[in-house]
Amino acid sequence: MKKEQQNIIITIGIVIISNVCKQFHIFLLLVTFCCFFSCSRNIHSQNKHICESILHYDSITNKNVYNNVDEMPMFSEDVDNNLMRYIMKRYADDPQKAGLQLDVRLRFVIDKEGRLIGARVFNKYVKDCTEEEKQILKIVQSSPKWEPGICSGQKVDVLVRMRLRFVINENGRLR
Repeated sequence: MKKEQQNIIITIGIVIISNVCKQFHIFLLLVTFCCFFSCSRNIHSQNKHICESILHYDSITNKNVYNNVDEMPMFSEDVDNNLMRYIMKRYADDPQKAGLQLDVRLRFVIDKEGRLIGARVFNKYVKDCTEEEKQILKIVQSSPKWEPGICSGQKVDVLVRMRLRFVINENGRLR
């Protein structure tokens, strides 16, 4: 083989090897890129407690509150574990109001310490509330501490919206 032919063969070999290397580098880059994104997606899917809720100003409590969080506040389990039962046990019986149906839409804040503050009937001033709504508000305001809401692992102030429906039975008790 002549020197010129050897140089051509060597040049072709180098071009082939460099193309293979480039393709290999591109392949390695693609594998690395795919692994990185699949791993980061797994990390985020395992961490289900990433709170993406927006803070809102509550004019009743003068606090910035969340509406939705990773873990919503829970009524204290050591009492009744249910706000509705708590209200029914404490509502003053009045047989004269038998058959009355109540549909009460409450709003209140559970703060970082689990205190219920700023209880109100939705879209009503206290002076416009019925006697029954005022009594239910008073009972709700007297409730024990709640388990506070959790947002990204932190206890936060949360605005709770709750609709309660009751019927006063023949004995004057809420059902």
